[in-house]
Amino acid sequence: MDRTGNRIEVVGESAMMHDANVWRLTGVMRLKSDPPQEIRNAYEIVPFNQGSDTTSWESVNPALGKLIGQFTLFEGVILSLYHSTDGKFSGTEYLRKIDDLHYENKGALYQDKKKLSSWEVTLTRQ
Repeated sequence: MDRTGNRIEVVGESAMMHDANVWRLTGVMRLKSDPPQEIRNAYEIVPFNQGSDTTSWESVNPALGKLIGQFTLFEGVILSLYHSTDGKFSGTEYLRKIDDLHYENKGALYQDKKKLSSWEVTLTRQ
């Protein structure tokens, strides 16, 4: 949903690669807005330490710049809190596994402490 409350349909894909020292998550979302928009992200995630329920991540987003965040695991949910390195953007989102093929994702993005957008999507594993 954009800052004026309009719902926008979105389609996209993401891919995760696990290495010993870093996990890489790349993704693209295509918003069926007028005009259409495409949002790309590339994350580098520090693997969780044994027994830890938190880890850090960094992302480069062409529109938002460099983002720094943290993932926290609890009760079947991954919670993410983040901010841009220039302090202009911040946000939160969560990812919940519904079943082996489906995930629920909801979140909100803020610009200068004002809501820029929010979303609710269902992710389907292919």
